Amino acid sequence: MTRTTDQGPAAELVEALAAKDFERLQTLFAPDVRFRALIPKGLREDATAEDAAARMRGWFGDCDPLELLDSAVEQIADRVHVRYRFHAREEGDWHLVEQQAYLTVEDGRISDIDIVCSGFRVVD
Repeated sequence: MTRTTDQGPAAELVEALAAKDFERLQTLFAPDVRFRALIPKGLREDATAEDAAARMRGWFGDCDPLELLDSAVEQIADRVHVRYRFHAREEGDWHLVEQQAYLTVEDGRISDIDIVCSGFRVVD
């Protein structure tokens, strides 16, 4: 495998989430992705692209609408940092949710991703 500093998959991850295109999201992950997320309820881990995409579908799939407010992608040494903030309506309430992710890209796919999440914060 060839590890790169390719930021493209990180930008595509944000685009796929904003579009709620979880099939596309799954294709961004390596089949054996190492997915770890620290969310308010604790650590969540997955080891396949299918499970990682399903996890993200569980977080964002029911949001209607899901509006991207801000995002950024940048290189941090040998990893790519991506952050995104969404305004989302879920279960009748509006929320803000932000995630910070650090990922490794190998052969054009995300092979390792570590996410920290703010949780869905209720707003007026």
